[in-house]
Amino acid sequence: MKKLLLASTALVATAGMAAAEITFSGSARFGAIYTDGTAAVAATGSAAEITAATAAVTAATTAATAAAATVTANTADGSLAAADVTASIAAAVAQATAEAALDAVDGTAATSSDTVVHNRFTLNIDGKTTIDSGAELFARVRVR
Repeated sequence: MKKLLLASTALVATAGMAAAEITFSGSARFGAIYTDGTAAVAATGSAAEITAATAAVTAATTAATAAAATVTANTADGSLAAADVTASIAAAVAQATAEAALDAVDGTAATSSDTVVHNRFTLNIDGKTTIDSGAELFARVRVR
């Protein structure tokens, strides 16, 4: 008897919820702006220094690419170790250092490059129902 009473009470309690109108609306936007701050300045290095710095950049880029490939491969097969990530980071830093050294001697000093990403997402969930006394209830939840 108690089980029947609880089941019918639950049915009556949820009957009013089925009549609610729920609507979803919203908007989204995304944008990215890249500002290249490379400025040409007079070269300060000799031809031999520029050649050596260019070779150092090439070697550092090759090492960084190989280290990144190792991380990718080891991630794919599940054998990624902290040493792989550390080596990849060190190779990327070495590449950036070599590029900065080349910029210092060949006349392409990088100033401020910047990328700004802007995005916004808004989701509105509106609910409307009429209770037994005839009054209408409205609710809105906004997720940003």
